[in-house]
Amino acid sequence: MPSAYPEGTPAGMRGEAVRAALCSSQCVAWKLLSSKQAKDQQPLLESGILRLQGKGVLDFLNNKLSSSFTPLKENASANSLQFQKSCLLNSKGRLVDILAVAYSNTEAFIMPSPGHSAASLFQKLDPFIFPLDRVKLTDLTSENKCMFVLASTQLDHVQNVFQKQIIPKLQELLPATADSMSSFHLPNEKESLMIHFTASGAVETLPTLLILPYTGLPDCAMVGYTFFFLNHENNDNDNDIGNQIWEYLISDDNPKGPVEIKALEYQTLRIEAGQPAFGYEMTGAEKEPLITSPSPLELHVQQHQRDIIDLEKGCYLGQEGIASILKNPRGPPRSLYAVVFQDEENDQEDGNGSDNLSRPPRNGDNLFVLGSNEEIPAGTLTSVAESQGTGNLCTVALALIRRPDSVLKQMKSKDLQIPRAMVNKNNLDVPGSSGMVAPPPMDLLDGLEVIVGGTFTIGMLRSIPSRRLAERKNMFTDRDQAFLTGDNILEQGYAEMEFSDISASEFLQQMTSTSLANKKIPKDKPNGPVATTVEEAKDKTTATEVEVEAEEKRKAEKMQMLQKRAEEALARRRHKKKQATDEADRENAGMVDAKEEEEEARRKAEKMKLLQQRAEEAIARRRKKN
Repeated sequence: MPSAYPEGTPAGMRGEAVRAALCSSQCVAWKLLSSKQAKDQQPLLESGILRLQGKGVLDFLNNKLSSSFTPLKENASANSLQFQKSCLLNSKGRLVDILAVAYSNTEAFIMPSPGHSAASLFQKLDPFIFPLDRVKLTDLTSENKCMFVLASTQLDHVQNVFQKQIIPKLQELLPATADSMSSFHLPNEKESLMIHFTASGAVETLPTLLILPYTGLPDCAMVGYTFFFLNHENNDNDNDIGNQIWEYLISDDNPKGPVEIKALEYQTLRIEAGQPAFGYEMTGAEKEPLITSPSPLELHVQQHQRDIIDLEKGCYLGQEGIASILKNPRGPPRSLYAVVFQDEENDQEDGNGSDNLSRPPRNGDNLFVLGSNEEIPAGTLTSVAESQGTGNLCTVALALIRRPDSVLKQMKSKDLQIPRAMVNKNNLDVPGSSGMVAPPPMDLLDGLEVIVGGTFTIGMLRSIPSRRLAERKNMFTDRDQAFLTGDNILEQGYAEMEFSDISASEFLQQMTSTSLANKKIPKDKPNGPVATTVEEAKDKTTATEVEVEAEEKRKAEKMQMLQKRAEEALARRRHKKKQATDEADRENAGMVDAKEEEEEARRKAEKMKLLQQRAEEAIARRRKKN
C-alpha cells in the first residue's frame, strides 16, 4: 500500500506522527478515488456516489436498507438533505456494505464504504429496481470527480479548516459567487448539505458541492466530513476546482492545513479503531471469502449508532436473518475483536525456518486459545495492520471470534482461565493490587491470550474501542491506548512522546517538506559538493538549482536528526514502561492469592517451553547447515 510519507520512513515514526497530530487538534485528510484512479495500489480508498431519483425514493430505501428513512420536513432548506448510515444486507441477513445516504423526499445520494466502488454498488442495487418503484439509479463517479475526507478528534477542528481555508480558497477560485459563500456552514451529524454555486449573469455552469457528515471510521476515532464536487455535463472545470482545493489543503505552503494520509496509514487507523471494511470483514458480496459472511450484529456496527439498524422496522432485505440472531439467547455466533501482538514477545528467526516459528500474522490465520495445544479454536484474523504502524511496538489486527460461552466451556475443561487484574481504591488497573477483582468486560473474552495456528506468534484479544469507550469519548485524546501496550498499569500515552525541541506539527511539516523537495530536484543535478556561492554555481548550474540542492541537503540532515530523536524517544518509552512494570511487580509481590500465583506461573512456564522449543529448533537448523 502507498504511504503519504517519504520512502523508508519507519512505521513507528509515521504512526506517532499521525496520532500526535490528532492529539494536537490538527486535522487529517485522505482522498477517495474512482476505480480508474485507485487501480491496484489503493483499492482500500476506492469509493464514489450514486444518485437515486424519483417519487419512490423513500419507499425504495426503506424496503432495501436496515434504517428508517423519514420524509423531509416541509420547512427544510432547499440545500438541506437528511443523513443516515444504513446497512445493505443479502437475503440471509449477511452484511454486504455500510452505506452513507443523504436524501430528500425525491432524491438520494448513496455512498459506499471505502474500498467499495460506486460501480460495484450500482450492480448490486440495480437488479432490485422495477418500474413500479418509480426511481432511477445513476453512477455519478468518474475519474474526473474530486472526493476527499477531512477529519479530526473534534468537529470544531474540521469546521475551523472549512471556514478559514476551504471557503477563502473557493472565493478565490469562484469570485463571482464570493458574496454568497459567507453564509456557508457545515451540517450537523443528521444533515447533509448540497451547495449550488450561483452567480448572476454567469455563462458557464458552476459546480455543486455535496458535504456528508461521514468519514468511514467510528466516531470514537475521529469525526469529520466527506466533500464531493459533482461534475456537470460538458464542464471539466469542476474537477479543477475540487483538485485545486485538495492540493491547497495538503500543500507545503499551507502549514495549518490537514495532514495527508494514504492507504497504508488509513488501514492502520481503521483496524486500530475497530472499523470493518469491505472485502475484509464485510464479505457478503464475495464469492470465495476467507470467512463466512458476518451479520452486522457480529461486527457491532450498531454500537453508538443505534439507528443504523431499526429493530422496530418492518420487512426489509435481510430482516429475517437479523431477527433470528436477536431471538437467539446465546447472541451472535461470532463477535469482532481487536488482537494485539506484542513485537517483543514475537521475535522472528531469519532464514528458512520451520513452520512453527513466529512470523507476522496474516489475514485468514486461525487463532487458538494459548495453552490448549491448538485444541480450542478461538476465531479467524480478518485484517492485519502494519507492524508498529500505531506508534507502539506491536501489530494490531481484527478477528471474528467464536461465542464466549463455547470457548470458556472448553477452557474450563482444560483448567484454563483468562487472567483478570485487581483494582485498587483509586480504580487503577494494577496487577495484584489489594482490592477486589475488576468486573468482567463487556466482551467476556477480552484479555484472552491466543496463538496463531502452526506458529509461536502470541496475541491478546481486546474489545474494539467503540465497545470499551463511553459515548462521545475519543480513543486518542482520552488516552485509550493501554490495550496496545499490554500494560495493566496507567498508560502514559502521548505525554511521553518526545521530539526534544521540535513539536509534532513541525515534525509533520518537515516530513512533508522533505518529500516535496525531493520531487522538485532536477534530474540532471550535479553529483559533486554543493556550491557555496552563486559565482561558483554559474559554472555548473543556475543559482536556483544550487539553492534547491542546498535546501535538500539541509532537510535531509534534519530528517536524519529527527529520525534519531524519534528512535531515542521510543527507546526511552520502552525503558520507562519496563521500569514501571518491574516496580509494580516488586511492590505487589506476595499480594496475589495462591490460585492466581499458580495460574501465572503455569502461563509463564508454558511460554518458556515455547521459547525453549524455538531455540532448540534454531540450534538444530544451524548444526544442519554447518
